[in-house]
Amino acid sequence: QETARDLLRAGKSDEALAVTDTVLEYRPGDSDMLLQRAVLQFQLRKWSEAELAWNACLEDSGTAHAASAREILALIPACRSRPENEWPGLKLADLFTRIGFPEVGAGFQSDLTKRVALYDQSVQKGYADELAQGKVSVRLHEGRIRAEITTTGADISHIKPLRGIPIESLRLNAPVDDLSPLRGNSALKIVRLDRLTQVESLTALTE
Repeated sequence: QETARDLLRAGKSDEALAVTDTVLEYRPGDSDMLLQRAVLQFQLRKWSEAELAWNACLEDSGTAHAASAREILALIPACRSRPENEWPGLKLADLFTRIGFPEVGAGFQSDLTKRVALYDQSVQKGYADELAQGKVSVRLHEGRIRAEITTTGADISHIKPLRGIPIESLRLNAPVDDLSPLRGNSALKIVRLDRLTQVESLTALTE
């Protein structure tokens, strides 16, 4: 087991899985190894095998992480069908850390942090000529990818640079009257429109 974990920590997940499978041939009921195989199958995006592995963990009476295993199993269909930039990175980081695999959790956290930084760079570039009196940011806020756009003047009048970015929360305080660039963003859950915003309806998000 230590050898497999060492390989995992070294980023050699395929080799770690091979070692884990070999151990399970001799100790098929080893709870720790069943969990480790499920973690590795998920990390390697082997979705069919991962579903079987997580179900095996749930069927194992010795597992100490049944609740987390159920949550991870429930996330597989969404991860399988969506691009990685739409995965719930913070949720995955928390779950894998909770079941004793902080190195895997840290990987999801790191990936998400890097993606958010790239989103922020893209948005800043999109507003490059309009920020004299405004502030624009995309960052992690209370576990969500949040876009915040505020202005003290009339420089920012649209949100086109947010198109295609899977923000989950938006705070808008600028003379913007069109939210249609966010149409189709299934991740968006929270929209806060402050006094300068000229949006009259949220129907543009669903039309």
